Amino acid sequence: MTELTSIQLIEAALWRELGSNEPQSADVLRQALADAVSRWLLVRSESPDIDALKFVCRVEANIAQPERLL
Repeated sequence: MTELTSIQLIEAALWRELGSNEPQSADVLRQALADAVSRWLLVRSESPDIDALKFVCRVEANIAQPERLL
């Protein structure tokens, strides 16, 4: 058995969030990801609104420099 990649783990979490393994639109997947991250922040963070802003800024920085992720 091989270890799942981080992308595979995120996809598995999204399918679980949706309760479906059927193909979904990008909008549905983004909403599922937002719901999962929001719930995680609410449970794990002392200041979820600030951490959400930090999260969005880091995502934007990673998208601006994708070579950092590869």
